[in-house]
Amino acid sequence: ASLASVVGGVVLAGDFFQAPASTRVGQGLLQEDAGVRATRTGVLCSQANKFWVECHMKRYVPALEDNVLGVIIGKHEGHFRVDIGCNEAAILGTISFDGATKRNRPNLDVRSLVFGRVCLANRDMGPEITCCSQTKQKDWQTGESLYGELREGTVIDVTLGMARRLMEPY
Repeated sequence: ASLASVVGGVVLAGDFFQAPASTRVGQGLLQEDAGVRATRTGVLCSQANKFWVECHMKRYVPALEDNVLGVIIGKHEGHFRVDIGCNEAAILGTISFDGATKRNRPNLDVRSLVFGRVCLANRDMGPEITCCSQTKQKDWQTGESLYGELREGTVIDVTLGMARRLMEPY
């Protein structure tokens, strides 16, 4: 069966689907030479040309280009360690901010909250996040950048499914 024909239906781990090579896959799917294989059981979802499997998970598994909220848990010479809710702390470089340099970089404290995107997600290595936007080039110092430190507000723990629903466009 083709991948597009199963959208909205239940897929089982191990199911194989025909898909063009230009198809982007997300959580729960694995791109192979001849198509796409499901690695999780759940509901197949799509948006534009990206497909993923939604299933009940207790822990976040980082995926490339995901927007994440994280708490700084460690401060080192060239990077910060950030808890983004996965099994391993993510790395955030001190100059991974729009307009940051070696001399001019943010001074974040432990327990600071940052909004960033996953720029490296790999099974064999810990995730890496960045606060650099690919589209908007506003400097982190002006407070107008898309990603960076969040200074005001309240943080509420929600389930992974609820967080995904909140991120869906209307």
